[in-house]
Amino acid sequence: MGYNDKGECPMFIENKCSIYSDRPRTCRVYDCRIFSATKIELDSEAQRSIRDQARRWKFEYPDKTDTALQAATLAAADFITKNRDSFSPEILPRHPAMLANLALKAHGIFLEEAGEMKVTPGNPIDVVNAILKILSDRE
Repeated sequence: MGYNDKGECPMFIENKCSIYSDRPRTCRVYDCRIFSATKIELDSEAQRSIRDQARRWKFEYPDKTDTALQAATLAAADFITKNRDSFSPEILPRHPAMLANLALKAHGIFLEEAGEMKVTPGNPIDVVNAILKILSDRE
């Protein structure tokens, strides 16, 4: 469908998809926003257009909970990418889309609720084990 002059999908109107219930199959099965949300980038030159589009996404955070959820998602992605050596290579996904999805699933590990949500780093060994549990649950 291409993009408008802002680099957005032309069907993205008033901060939402105007054709959501009738969106194309590509939009149903692949959401490039995961790369922007996690700051995990596609490294393949063949996927450069997806990477470039994902860099254009900007999110809004209407309240502290949204901000905390985003921070936790970024913390999960950062932890996974910086601690690759803590996981056996055959267990941790290699493709950036799978890593980004794992970060989205693992963001709750980095949240603590004490009156309001805040990001907590946690013990690295406990975090690795919690992520391993998420990976084993998906099989």
